[in-house]
Amino acid sequence: MPKYTPTTKEDNHFSWFDVMASFWFFYKDQGFSFFFWIVALFLVNFYQLVPPLILGKLIDILATPSSKDTLSFIFALIGFAGFIHMSASLIRLHGKNIIGDHKDKVFYSAKVKGFEKLLEMSLHWHAQESTGNKVQKINAGINASGRLMHLLTNDIFLGVTTLIGTLTFFLLKSPILAVLVVVYTLCFFTINKIFHGKEQALWESIHTSEESSSGKYYEGLNNLVTIKSLGASSSFQKAVLNTEQRTLDLQMKARRVNNTKWRWFQGVNAIVQMIALGYVSHGVLSDVLSIGSVLIFFNYMQSITRV
Repeated sequence: MPKYTPTTKEDNHFSWFDVMASFWFFYKDQGFSFFFWIVALFLVNFYQLVPPLILGKLIDILATPSSKDTLSFIFALIGFAGFIHMSASLIRLHGKNIIGDHKDKVFYSAKVKGFEKLLEMSLHWHAQESTGNKVQKINAGINASGRLMHLLTNDIFLGVTTLIGTLTFFLLKSPILAVLVVVYTLCFFTINKIFHGKEQALWESIHTSEESSSGKYYEGLNNLVTIKSLGASSSFQKAVLNTEQRTLDLQMKARRVNNTKWRWFQGVNAIVQMIALGYVSHGVLSDVLSIGSVLIFFNYMQSITRV
């Protein structure tokens, strides 16, 4: 079987600018409601920074109760925690419901526009591409758009708000930990930069291979009678096997690269958490920080390293 060479950046580079341009192309016509709820979903992610503050304050109060008003203040904190949790959850669920409706409209529009685009392509291009490949290109584009929206409203929004909120809090309370967050962020992006090129080349090759294998499936299903009548079943089956084997090999290689990257991430995470916990513990023993600060600072560092 011939060696399958991954697509390189020089061959087909798709930058983050291209990603955002594609996102804008799909969603630019969705109106004010869509962009309003995108912003709302971003802002509501700052809620995650509030519970550790409340829990830290409760620990400090319970550790050193000083007046009869302590119990009523504790109940007020608990009530506030419940209220903002319910409010944030309702906003998030309602916003995702509306965003989901817009996403479905975009998928519908993408299929229609995709077919229109196929009609505009030259006869030479149609002669080079099989029917299965054409269908797979449309489906791959739609699926990629859906994954991008899910990534944006979940992982990206969560990561950005966690970094902004945690860095702001540390700058106000402990500049040393703020420096630690900046160093950790630089390490994160450095590791990601080292592995990104290789991962991107592999996934571009995987997508190309999947288009080819899916195209053969579509072609085979559409021409099943012809294939059997010509006695080409064996050769066609071998062609499908070869394309699927290429896809499998690339997927396994991409998984190993991703696994190696995350080993580096987890090593850095462990070091950063140990430094942060040691610093906060020293601050508590020196009466610079309260006992509740241990929970707050460690929880924030956990949030950063989980992102």
